[in-house]
Amino acid sequence: MRILKPVILFMVIGLCVSLLPAGCSSNGLGGAPQASDTIKVATVKMKDTTTFAKSNGDVCAIYADAAFSYPTSYSDNASLKQLQKLYMSLILDAGDTLSLNDAMHRCVSNTMHQYDLAQNEEAEGESMPYDESEPVLAYHTSTTIQLHYNKNMLVTFCRVDVVKKDSQVTSVTHNYYTIDLKTMTRVGLDRMVRDDAISQVTAMLRSRLLEQNKVENNDQLNELGYYNIDNLIATQNFYFDANGVTWSYLPNKLAVSAIGEPKVTLTLDELKPLACEGSILDRIN
Repeated sequence: MRILKPVILFMVIGLCVSLLPAGCSSNGLGGAPQASDTIKVATVKMKDTTTFAKSNGDVCAIYADAAFSYPTSYSDNASLKQLQKLYMSLILDAGDTLSLNDAMHRCVSNTMHQYDLAQNEEAEGESMPYDESEPVLAYHTSTTIQLHYNKNMLVTFCRVDVVKKDSQVTSVTHNYYTIDLKTMTRVGLDRMVRDDAISQVTAMLRSRLLEQNKVENNDQLNELGYYNIDNLIATQNFYFDANGVTWSYLPNKLAVSAIGEPKVTLTLDELKPLACEGSILDRIN
């Protein structure tokens, strides 16, 4: 009996372990996605460069680099491929017929082609779109795509594009893309609020912008550099966070470039009374 006791004890322990509920997979596969950490991503870096000769004999260099965070794991393979195709067409602006790797290379290449006009003007001896007293010898475009929001069956990617002329930063833009993983479509304003409430959202954004800048009217905003405030609308460039929904406006859309990219946030409590049927807002908490 003394010999059998350890064996019996081992069998009991083994039986208890086998009855424990199966845990969640560390890679998120093989089960329903959790409320948080819906997808997983990886990051790949790419770069390219080229040069062209200017009319005065100088050589101008064009540099492009990128860091792409892209989806690598979600639910099942079919859904992942669908998500990656949407990522390519929506965020990389490369269509969905290419491979993911080719789409990334195309994105880098496209950032370099934005300087084709400058090259053609130089070749034809025309004036360049910058001060000739300070000729540009290098253009540098950097693109970063990051995962910004990843829960409630919603995922937001933020694409940041930075442009430098020589060592001076001349442009920084943030574009946000939120994808509903249930429908595999981009989340637009019409998925949040009723059509008849969009004008009310716009009015709330204007009021909040006044409040943020501690002014009372549009004229005072204009004095601060918001020269285009009359054209403020609720755009598709927004993202979700703990504070609610934040709209980000690209440089020179509302204000002078020195102000950068104005951001205006409306809370969930402010927006939910305007929600449409089946609103995405019902998922945010």
